[in-house]
Amino acid sequence: IRKGAMEFVLFNIGSMSFGIKLEDVLEIFNVSQIQHRFLFKDKDIDVAYLSTLFEIEDKNEDGKKNVIVSRINGVEKAVVVDSVSEIMRIEPLQIKELPMLIKAMIRVQCFWGVVRHGDRLSLLVDLNRLE
Repeated sequence: IRKGAMEFVLFNIGSMSFGIKLEDVLEIFNVSQIQHRFLFKDKDIDVAYLSTLFEIEDKNEDGKKNVIVSRINGVEKAVVVDSVSEIMRIEPLQIKELPMLIKAMIRVQCFWGVVRHGDRLSLLVDLNRLE
């Protein structure tokens, strides 16, 4: 990895794309059903549905989801997303700050940047700032 480049896990919720730092990810699972708890390495951990938190309509009709297990504020937690699309290396210069207007409009304060890849934009998420 070139100095300064970071790797991100890009994922989708509804028609929107998001990214989190790969270093924050412990494991990714495919699941067809999940409740509010998830068994990970013999530990029962909390589950957060990002579609609910981000107020995005769940359009995933087949019920299949991805669970991303991460350490959030020192505690292992699972976040549920519609699909993980790719792992991408991103240079710091590719990351743009969110415009002030967007920052003012969103209730959730975990977004810290945006990156363009192809014809898509992905909002970058700091899982440690999830509410």
